[in-house]
Amino acid sequence: MFKKLLALLLALSLLGGCAQADLRRYPREEQENDPAGLEEETLRIAMPVDAPQLMWDTLDLLRAKIKELSGGRLKVTVRKAKYPIESYREGQADLYFFTTEEMIQMDDRLSFMTMPFLFPDADTMLTFLNDESGVVRNSTATQTRLRGEILGVYYGGTRAFLNRGRYYDEVGFYNNTAILPGHLGENAFISAGAETLVVGEQEEIFNYLAQSTVKFGEYIPGTEVPPETLAQLRNVERTQHQFDGWWLVLSAGKSANLSTQSRAVFKEAFAYTVQWEKQLMEADQTSQLDQLQQQIQQLQAPESSSSDTSERSSKVTPASTYDNAKAAMLDYYKDNWQELGIPQDIWEALQNLIF
Repeated sequence: MFKKLLALLLALSLLGGCAQADLRRYPREEQENDPAGLEEETLRIAMPVDAPQLMWDTLDLLRAKIKELSGGRLKVTVRKAKYPIESYREGQADLYFFTTEEMIQMDDRLSFMTMPFLFPDADTMLTFLNDESGVVRNSTATQTRLRGEILGVYYGGTRAFLNRGRYYDEVGFYNNTAILPGHLGENAFISAGAETLVVGEQEEIFNYLAQSTVKFGEYIPGTEVPPETLAQLRNVERTQHQFDGWWLVLSAGKSANLSTQSRAVFKEAFAYTVQWEKQLMEADQTSQLDQLQQQIQQLQAPESSSSDTSERSSKVTPASTYDNAKAAMLDYYKDNWQELGIPQDIWEALQNLIF
């Protein structure tokens, strides 16, 4: 474990020399702790057997920081499970990384997380979700439904769109668009220019693109794209229209008995790891999308690729791509937030932060 942790820390130090996002807005809880005043305690975390490597690396770093801050008095042991959420529900684990989808299943108040183009960037999302006095972490209703307390939210990555078109579209989506299930306010895509909207799983979307049934297809970075779909693609659109999260939740039973000093250790350990995890996730997804774009370009005829790239860059710059689509969707939310079932307190908080 220590060799693995050293390798992770080395990777993080190398990242430190690269351009980094401004993470200073994140709510943080860093303070001096006196390990001598802590009682020895062990917490159990349930982890899926097929958890992504970055989740394991984040957990390793979190455990190491907790051990350091507590002088070894606080420990987190790992319980691997095929269905870890059941281990949490049945009291066999004190901690669990909920996905955003699982959080919404537990508390539909959080469905706003699936609204495309709601948050302008990941920093804004994390700032909103990690506010201890905010409408998410400080919600009694959410804590009751979770049967636990949200200790913090890590960055779970973003989504993109695969495009069969030759150029970026200055207006937004048009013609046929295929999206993954679970978006709150699917009609927001219609308001952004999609003439027809199709909902399907990732494999179905690949087939739609391969058969030229749709022009835009939603894509989760890292998913392998079949060769027949690759052959039809022109661009990877880095829309960042939705952000996912890993929600670290402490069970209600353990939360009630956790001392103030132990809680402070967990908060500081989270504050230490959340920034590094985001940088690693962003670097990983950027690399994956870069590789996919290179694959697409290699399949295009050299003469058409160069002209397409030249004309595309002259039409619109990446920074302005989909600005109109975002604006149309935000207007749609303003007019329909009640019909979408967004609680008033959450909507008011979102307005203050985003609009």
